[in-house]
Amino acid sequence: MKTISFIGAGNVGTQLSLEFQKNGISVKQIWSKTEEKAKKLASKLNCRWTINLNEIEDVDLIIVSVKDDFLEVVIENLNLSNSPIVHTSGSIGLDVFKDKQETGILYPLQTFSKFIPMNLTDVPFCIESENKEFEKKLTKIAHKISNSVHLLSTEKRKKLHLAAVFACNFSNHMLSIS
Repeated sequence: MKTISFIGAGNVGTQLSLEFQKNGISVKQIWSKTEEKAKKLASKLNCRWTINLNEIEDVDLIIVSVKDDFLEVVIENLNLSNSPIVHTSGSIGLDVFKDKQETGILYPLQTFSKFIPMNLTDVPFCIESENKEFEKKLTKIAHKISNSVHLLSTEKRKKLHLAAVFACNFSNHMLSIS
């Protein structure tokens, strides 16, 4: 996989796109629902941007990194026949892709901020796909940015995500009330 595009220019999309580009994967296009966010990230990556899902072009991989509430709608509105698609959600399974062929999950077990540069080398990435060949490709591309890549089912990933959210948010909540 040599070319990727990102659907989402928030915290996760920003960090992953910058890290992939830094590690030799060409980012071709950024989509965001807001023009300002799309332009800003695209200028950092020297790539094209759009706010129209119909303008997303076929590439080697589409990474959808939008809020969980919008994930299904975004995937349904992508009209790509040749591009494999993954999402980065910790709590949504493969069923969101419905009839699309090469699909998967590339879930980073990490809290992100687009304003703080990150090194993702030791961040665990959880991979899942029903297509074993595509799963191998996903594992390979994840290893471009992380040394900690794991195959994990939706059920196990959801439990891991819930535990991580609880651990992170509970400690923050306790600090705020103390």
